[in-house]
Amino acid sequence: MGVNIRDIFDLVNYNFDYRSGVPVLLDWLPRMENLRVHDAIVRALTVKFAAPAAVPAMLHEFECGLDYSRWAAGNALGFLADRSILDDLLRLAKTKKFGTARQEVAYALWRFKEPRVVAALVELLKDDDVAGHALSALGRMNAVEARPAIEPFLTHANAWWRKTAKKAIAKFDKAATKRI
Repeated sequence: MGVNIRDIFDLVNYNFDYRSGVPVLLDWLPRMENLRVHDAIVRALTVKFAAPAAVPAMLHEFECGLDYSRWAAGNALGFLADRSILDDLLRLAKTKKFGTARQEVAYALWRFKEPRVVAALVELLKDDDVAGHALSALGRMNAVEARPAIEPFLTHANAWWRKTAKKAIAKFDKAATKRI
């Protein structure tokens, strides 16, 4: 395929264009039993040029794959996501059995500025596995309507959640002063 590497992690650790190798990676992903290599393939497919071909594989990897690489698959989905899989992202983010692997999926929802996404993220604030990432997403998308749900996090015991809530509220306030 014209892609010269010594180790599968070369694809992850070095910045070069290996788009010609994406079909090979997609072919090997479901067959790879070595966990280290399996995880490296998932991570190597977390590049814009792997979309849209890698999206179905990452959805399958997240839902049916190894727990070992589920978080990496969620990260890939967050990176590769477009509106065509928004319903899938919402479903995965809400499916508690996937635990903390949902974090990157929840965070990726910031890209879709629509009421049902805001509602889903507000609901995810009640889920300790993904609450911090939902806070980040709401802040990044400037979801001012979520302010009442975010404000209780200003005094939360988790320092990162407090900081993230403060950052979101500050962004809301800054936007409000610009409108005045």
